[in-house]
Amino acid sequence: MSTDQSQLPRDTCPHCGKPTGLRFWHLLPSGNRQRRIRCRSCPGYFDVADNSRIASILGGLAGMAPALFFLFGPIVKAGGGSRFAVLEGTAAVALAFSAGSVLFGWLTLRLVPKS
Repeated sequence: MSTDQSQLPRDTCPHCGKPTGLRFWHLLPSGNRQRRIRCRSCPGYFDVADNSRIASILGGLAGMAPALFFLFGPIVKAGGGSRFAVLEGTAAVALAFSAGSVLFGWLTLRLVPKS
C-alpha cells in the first residue's frame, strides 16, 4: 500500500486501507483479548488498539462521574426513592458511561491487524 498511514482516516482497514464497517459498539470497553472484527472490504481481521481501549474505559468513567452527581441523585430524589426511580437513574448513568466511552474511543481510535 503506497498511501501513508497518517493520511488515512482512523477507521480504515490496516490491511487494505478501505472503510472497515466499524460499529459504535466495537468502541465500548471489552475484556476480550481474542476479539477479531472482519473488514467488510477485504478478508482481513482487525481490532481496536489497546491505547484506544484504555481511553474508552477512561472516557466511560469520565462520563459516569458527573452523571452520578447530576442525574442519579436528582432522579431518585424526584421519584421518592422508589425502585423505578433507582432503575431510571441507573439507566441514565449507564447511558452516560456508554456515551463517554464511545466518544473517547472514537477520538483515540487506532486499528491493528489481527491474524
